[in-house]
Amino acid sequence: MSISEQVIAVVQSGAIPLLAVLTGIAVLSIMKVPGRETATDENNFKMTESYFWILISVYCVVASALLFWLSASNRLDSQKASNYVMVVICAIGLVVTLYMYFKRKLIVEDEELTYYPVMGKAETYNVKTFSKMEVIEKDTCEELLVYNKTGKLLFKVHGYMTNSEMLKKYMRKHRVRMIKINMEK
Repeated sequence: MSISEQVIAVVQSGAIPLLAVLTGIAVLSIMKVPGRETATDENNFKMTESYFWILISVYCVVASALLFWLSASNRLDSQKASNYVMVVICAIGLVVTLYMYFKRKLIVEDEELTYYPVMGKAETYNVKTFSKMEVIEKDTCEELLVYNKTGKLLFKVHGYMTNSEMLKKYMRKHRVRMIKINMEK
């Protein structure tokens, strides 16, 4: 094995874990920051997922390309097969992250809130049926849980989502009781 082949092997084997660590650090730092505000009307806005799902999708594409390159330059069939399996897993990760990014959202239109969960059908609620919103501060991110008057959890969104601060203002305006819970260590 020549020196250039050895360098390529080292780069190929170290690139994916390094890329995973850098992506993980970026995602965790993005999750701690409140989502950006894009709404202009405080009674009509949309909460969408943060762009870190796109960052994870980009990681899946780059990891797939690196694994494909690794399997193309490998001479052993068993290593090629395992690399192709990892390419398929990265492709599945790409589909899942893009689905999460585009599917989950909360749309506020005057007194009606429509929540689109990742799994299941969209549900519409009237703000007058809300009793409280718990704002749970964790080490990784902030969770916003909305309950009805009987104490049933209606939906959960996160503080890193776009227009999350606008949702808090909206709830205060409609006199929904807000409870702040600090779970950070």
